Amino acid sequence: MARSRLALWGALAITAALAGVVCWAAPAPPDLPPVKVLFFPRDPALPDKAPVLTGVALSADGRTAAVVGDDHQLHFWDLANDKLLRSLPAHQDWVRAAAWRGDGRMLATCGDDRRVRVWDTTTYRMAFETAAQAAVLYAVAFSADGALLAAAGFDDQVRVFDGADGRLLRSLPFPAGDVRALAFAPDGKQLAAAGAGGKLRVFDPAAATVLKDLEHGTRRLRAVVYSPDGRTLAAGGESRGVRLWDATTLQAVGELPARPGEVRGLCFCGEGLLAVAHADNAIRLWDTGARQEVVRLLGHTGTPAALAFDAAAGRLVSAGFDTTIRVWPVTSK
Repeated sequence: MARSRLALWGALAITAALAGVVCWAAPAPPDLPPVKVLFFPRDPALPDKAPVLTGVALSADGRTAAVVGDDHQLHFWDLANDKLLRSLPAHQDWVRAAAWRGDGRMLATCGDDRRVRVWDTTTYRMAFETAAQAAVLYAVAFSADGALLAAAGFDDQVRVFDGADGRLLRSLPFPAGDVRALAFAPDGKQLAAAGAGGKLRVFDPAAATVLKDLEHGTRRLRAVVYSPDGRTLAAGGESRGVRLWDATTLQAVGELPARPGEVRGLCFCGEGLLAVAHADNAIRLWDTGARQEVVRLLGHTGTPAALAFDAAAGRLVSAGFDTTIRVWPVTSK
């Protein structure tokens, strides 16, 4: 569905005016602050310690954010009431990523202890876990229907598990021994894996076949994402730019120019609007059709490492190295 640029710019202009941003005629895109910043409660025994955050996922209704990081825990936040609901001892080492199943009842995490664990989000108990894998696990993803669960990390395999019980179904070969990001297409017919050497491999996860290897230079990729309609695949990383492919033909269709700081996170905010998290602490919104930077979201004081979008509420949620969760208004239609 075509996105109304007028609606987007109008909404952003109102937000900018409220934030004191008045110069919309300037050539540079406007800068907008978050509408909400969530801080972890301080532990009196460790007053200066809060988790460095590397993963964020939103529940199906958008009301709850699950965040993970270097404190080995899984944290659930109520975004409506700005309240930390529950913290669970999730892994025995750094928790790198989290992914919510489409029905909202299960959440998967993975990390440096080489395991995938799946949590029942109605009881806050672990439903099942996989056996320890050969290497650190850095990325995890559910297919939209929840039937498949993929995980990968610091070796040359992408493992696909049964989403209901964690049984290993198949291992898919990756051309470089370092996978940093995974994404299922919305229809579940493709699984994209990105990592070292600019490698991006697209699989048919059901047939366990390689559909195509896509090149993105020679520097490590750290993020990959499909658009909500499944037509566009985007990837970015240490080259600081973002490359776009037609997900049907797997042909390159364009590139977003490099910006300061490597790309650490990608998230489509509706069709044609892509949020890009950079290591210079900024999140940039791009009109992927026009290849135009629309706005910068500023406020993080450390790298925003993970992004998630709530389409119903029109808000982008970010989590970062500065130990905060930030919420940004984004109108996508």
